[in-house]
Amino acid sequence: MAIFRFSKGNSPLDFTGGIPVDRLDRSTWVEKYRDFGTFKIEGKLYTGILDQLPLGSVIGHEGRLELMIVENHEVIESADTDAKVVITGRSLDSITSSRVAGATSSPTSGLLSDYVINQTGSNHGSELVKELLENELVDTSTSDVVENLRVVNLHDDGTVYSNPKVVERTFLSTPVAELLAQDNLGLRSVRPHQFASLWDQNPSFPTLFIHKGKDVSEQVGFSYYQGDIEEANYLWSKKSNTSSVFVKSKFCSVLVHDGVGNDLDKSYSIIDAAYLDDKLSEAPTGDALADIVNQMTIRGHEEISGNNTTELVEVDISESSMYRYELDYSMGDLVNVHANYGISQKMRVVEYATIFDNEGYRGFPTLSSI
Repeated sequence: MAIFRFSKGNSPLDFTGGIPVDRLDRSTWVEKYRDFGTFKIEGKLYTGILDQLPLGSVIGHEGRLELMIVENHEVIESADTDAKVVITGRSLDSITSSRVAGATSSPTSGLLSDYVINQTGSNHGSELVKELLENELVDTSTSDVVENLRVVNLHDDGTVYSNPKVVERTFLSTPVAELLAQDNLGLRSVRPHQFASLWDQNPSFPTLFIHKGKDVSEQVGFSYYQGDIEEANYLWSKKSNTSSVFVKSKFCSVLVHDGVGNDLDKSYSIIDAAYLDDKLSEAPTGDALADIVNQMTIRGHEEISGNNTTELVEVDISESSMYRYELDYSMGDLVNVHANYGISQKMRVVEYATIFDNEGYRGFPTLSSI
């Protein structure tokens, strides 16, 4: 399963073919559910591997779907050995960490107005993620467009936002991550492919998929007693189980409760939402006040929904398991885990690492509580 660099036409994502990368010593290719995927390629300088993978290259992995971007070249020299090369980078969706939410709708100079999405209201959080990504990356009326990139939302339920949402002007990755976390969604950057045996989406263009995986827990079950679990982290805790949130801004505050907990069970967290009214010179009134309070209430519920009492936090699966990635299960899917201490629960596939070295290829999934 070789790593290859995409040859391009008129733009970085205008793929015209693939060129295999050869003579590498070791590669680690890590796909992730919500965080950015990463890769690391190691080899010898004399092989010319730096010329094969120049900075900014878009690369793929045979048998894997993610797109990655070459970001760093490192050369390590030693008097006793051949100079070593280390090449690293992240998945295509990492471009959100270098774009600003609302930048394409901001004036080049002058007064700054609120950046508002979900103008029509009554949309799910996943649709708001799609709107954010399309506004900053896909909208052809702006100079920031990434040509040939597509955004597809595969999730049509979850939190409904009934009113327009004010988004803080910060790096695009921040509001995207917050909205994804609200409904436990993932973001996957997928290359064009026609592999029916892999993921059930076959895009013709590089695509960012907003998704939640599938529930394959009745078909896929990893068992501690059958040797499937390589390593497990168990935790019984209520420390993060927030029952109430105090949301504050420059002029306003809102208390959000989940209706659960009293006495010693009551637990608060504090959210700073000053970005909603920090440009105002006096306290808001009327519709303006109602809109800010609504936004703060939504933010409070987001915080509460993100806290859970957990038992089995993280699991690394043995390579010897009978279940195969991209055949029996895929990124974001729910699988069943029969662990030690009598624990049996559904868990989500949140990471998959594919490693190549002198021992050959091997792969390891990581599961996380939902």
